[in-house]
Amino acid sequence: MFDSLKNLIYLLIIFSISCAQQTALTGGNKDTLAPKIISNKSIPSSGEIKFSGKEIKLVFDENITYQKSSTSFLSNPPIGEHVLKTEKNILKIIPEKELLKNTTYSLIFTNSIADLNEKNKIADLRFSFSTGSILDTIIAKGLVKNSFDETVSANYMVVLKSIREDSTNYISLTNEAGEFFFDHLKPGEYTLLAWEDLNENSQFDTLDEPYGFLLDPIKTQDSCCKEIIKTFTPIKPLEIEKMELNDYGNISIVFNQIVDTLNIKSLDSSFIKTVVLKTNEASFWPSDSNTNYQLIIEAPFYKFKDTVVVRKSNSKNAERKLVYQKKSMKELFSSNSLELVFNQKIVAVDTSLLILQTDSNSLKYNYEINQNILSIKPEKLNGSFNLSVYPNGVSGLYNKKTDTSKVYFNILSESNLGALTLNINNSECENYIIQILFQNNVIHEMYSSKKEHLQSLTKVYPGEYQIRIINDLDQNKKWSCGDIKKQTQPEEVIYLDKKITVKKNWEEYVQWNI
Repeated sequence: MFDSLKNLIYLLIIFSISCAQQTALTGGNKDTLAPKIISNKSIPSSGEIKFSGKEIKLVFDENITYQKSSTSFLSNPPIGEHVLKTEKNILKIIPEKELLKNTTYSLIFTNSIADLNEKNKIADLRFSFSTGSILDTIIAKGLVKNSFDETVSANYMVVLKSIREDSTNYISLTNEAGEFFFDHLKPGEYTLLAWEDLNENSQFDTLDEPYGFLLDPIKTQDSCCKEIIKTFTPIKPLEIEKMELNDYGNISIVFNQIVDTLNIKSLDSSFIKTVVLKTNEASFWPSDSNTNYQLIIEAPFYKFKDTVVVRKSNSKNAERKLVYQKKSMKELFSSNSLELVFNQKIVAVDTSLLILQTDSNSLKYNYEINQNILSIKPEKLNGSFNLSVYPNGVSGLYNKKTDTSKVYFNILSESNLGALTLNINNSECENYIIQILFQNNVIHEMYSSKKEHLQSLTKVYPGEYQIRIINDLDQNKKWSCGDIKKQTQPEEVIYLDKKITVKKNWEEYVQWNI
């Protein structure tokens, strides 16, 4: 009896201990799903016809939050001023004015509706209904891309505008792939326009915002189209943003955009200079050393002409020093010289203090001065070289070089370089620009008016290149953008459908039929 009671007590103790052992609570798998609309509980239901209600109620399968932005809610056609609010799992839209009769509406929510807790967004929610007896079902879609470099134009506003008197508008937004999509359209003819809404006012501004358009209306009798809209940045008035005359006599003028050619004339002295550039900054060295200049600056393409005064600023550092750097801009062709770019205009070189060597043997060389650039050309055509520049070897406009420098450089032999032959049969363009690109930068440009353009290029650096052609319709030898007011499209840019690889000691032949 006692043993049985003792065993029972032991069992109760063990059971109590096991019941007291606890494990951490888990909340299950994390919710990663976006809310889903419950169509049959929404008012109207999806695809409903003859809707005559005063408000629209969308019901979801969980509580939601709405994140407002300029593109968070689009309505096709627009419903006008409205109130939009959420109540738990319901989103209400209350238009101020009565909805149009016999009209199919398509409501679009882009990344604006999410569940309340985990904020999982619905990427693209579309909900449609009709106030008439017919639900329009026509679809139009397409692609928006940059007309010059063919990159996709993401997050662009796209508008279909009816050419009829009722001027029905439909609006869409391109996705990350530059694609747009319209659904539930009325049959008809529409103009098509896309623009980047930089100021988020949902208004098209031709002065500042990149845009593109189709010249001819599209017809939407049936689901149609794979339209491609090519966008461009409109030409802005040319403006000078910054001017500087530094301590070393260099004048720098920075513009608000890229400029190709400038004519510069000084009213204080006799120098007149034409500056060719492909950037937004012009840098040049006057022939004298004044502390200020009055300049007339002209950019013919932009019809720009201005008279400016540039003055030397009061430098906090009175000590000047002549320094240099190796020119490192990527080019298509191998150079047979070394170019050193100094911070002052060079006035003299003492060749006894500039020693060129290869394998410890001194070499003869020729040199050339161009403003602030010193070019050293060895008499030996290729190899590895080192240049010793000793104190006082180079004299700038204000200072001499006071320290010793050693510069190492290579000039490649033809066996380490390649060749490129272009045979372009162009039946599309009367006048065109041929551009060769390396890593998306233009490094060589040619102009042609021949139907068949055959050209061989030698001493080309090995590498991977792109080739494109610009149809130069206005014959200004540069790419010209479009103008919606003049109803002109940007000049066509045609890319070779593959990259070309130039190998050393090899000729790459490109046959391109356009």
